[in-house]
Amino acid sequence: MIEIIKEIHNNENTALIIENYPYGFRLKTKIKYWIETDKKKGDRFVSQTLNPKTNKWNNPKKSVYNSVMVLTRDNENGHISYIGLYPTTDKERINRFIEKTNSFNFSNEQKEQLRILRAYSKTYENVTFEIKEVTNQTEEEKLKHDNEQAEIKKDINRLASYNYRKDTNEVKTI
Repeated sequence: MIEIIKEIHNNENTALIIENYPYGFRLKTKIKYWIETDKKKGDRFVSQTLNPKTNKWNNPKKSVYNSVMVLTRDNENGHISYIGLYPTTDKERINRFIEKTNSFNFSNEQKEQLRILRAYSKTYENVTFEIKEVTNQTEEEKLKHDNEQAEIKKDINRLASYNYRKDTNEVKTI
């Protein structure tokens, strides 16, 4: 069973510290975990171990960015990990994530990322695409195609913006 860690651990100073973490074959040490948030890139999982020989913290290990992450604990083995949402996450997964984390105190940046994800998810519900083989296209045809694609992109972004504003007005808290 995976449990959401509800306490806020969002930087090195507020990190979740675990004792007796294995270090090599025989040694034990401490390890810190936290979720680092960047306003533009999103969240990433960070861990950092204490070198028991020097009593200095090693360099932190950082995951790739997700839109939103929360720390988790596996109740069977005590392992600390995370769950999160990528920018391409579908509506069902977003809803399951929100259900699982319903009592989590998201930061303003994380709430903003959730709003953006929901807006794009809603926007892409009705988007379809088709792959066509293009051969011997004239410059004029290529230009026309590129312009059509640019208009489609603008329409998608307009609809995402509309869905974002609608979500912001309908959902005051997460």
